[in-house]
Amino acid sequence: MKHKIGSTGWLALLLPFLFIGISHAAIVTKKLSDETRAVSGFHAIENIGSIDLEISIGNTESLKIFGNKEVIDLVETQVKNGTLVISIKKDGQRFFNNWKVNKNLLIQISAKSLNALSQRGSGNIVVKNPIKGDKFQLSLTGSGDITVPVNVSSLTATIVGSGDISMQGTATSADVSVSGSGDFDGDSLKTQDANTKISGSGDIDIYVSNTLNAQLSGSGDISYGGNPKQVNKRKSGSGEISSR
Repeated sequence: MKHKIGSTGWLALLLPFLFIGISHAAIVTKKLSDETRAVSGFHAIENIGSIDLEISIGNTESLKIFGNKEVIDLVETQVKNGTLVISIKKDGQRFFNNWKVNKNLLIQISAKSLNALSQRGSGNIVVKNPIKGDKFQLSLTGSGDITVPVNVSSLTATIVGSGDISMQGTATSADVSVSGSGDFDGDSLKTQDANTKISGSGDIDIYVSNTLNAQLSGSGDISYGGNPKQVNKRKSGSGEISSR
């Protein structure tokens, strides 16, 4: 026997979903807010998730979050062993993943110096002025994008996934590795010696003046400028290693 659901029954079934939709809409339409948090003693930053960062290097250490108040409350910021770790609280992850809610979330950070920067997820990072020092490590896992200027002696940059890294400035030596479909744009990054490695369909573009070691496995391309004195190539797959 088939049972008909009356209008009252349908309303009872739909009410939970209506309340969810209304609560989300209310949050989206609320005025954006900001919150300043005290942070200190960090020389590295790890960003986990889809949060966007703007980083400035200067004489102070600070952190300010812009977004809906309810979403700001979900953001965790803590310094662990010299690393500023930014993430979303575990119990708020499902809510945060609603793109209508988190699309306006931005964190502005001021640091005295950085020797490492890591992005895990789809967040984007922009560093507004050059990072200076001896060694700098840059790691991108996921689909996010990173733009960073540097003036360092030793650079290590790693991409795993489909994210892109764009770099400018100088590095005496550079180790660049791409695994997946991500791209490393170092056309405006001047290096003396560089080791480059691709596994997959990603691309590397770099400027080298002395020695380039290029290893390629897959359909990606390694292109280089700077007319290096020595180029050592190792290739398997359909990709190309060529000067531009």
